[in-house]
Amino acid sequence: MDCTNDTYKGDYGFTATGTIGSLGAFAVVGRFTADGQGNITGSQTRNFNGLVFNETYTETYTVNPDCTGSSQKTVSPNIQVNFYFVVFHHGKTIEGIETDPGNVVTFRAERID
Repeated sequence: MDCTNDTYKGDYGFTATGTIGSLGAFAVVGRFTADGQGNITGSQTRNFNGLVFNETYTETYTVNPDCTGSSQKTVSPNIQVNFYFVVFHHGKTIEGIETDPGNVVTFRAERID
């Protein structure tokens, strides 16, 4: 299957967990919309060491023909996060990892039908 940005399109729900450097563990749950042209807008609730934050964000992404891809998420001017991901089931499922040094984060997103 050849993938494109249009393969990653629609409304998704997601979870992410991991560790941010020496700052500690966190978990995130949220929802976003991918436009199929490389742009995402979303909202999330993050629990970071017991402190809970509600956030909105934007993200840009690129999907390669082999269904791998990368993205950059901007939560605020001070928080930018980079990801590597794989597109499964014609865009129904997205799984990935954060690629920023010192952070160990995984995520899974499912298209909301």
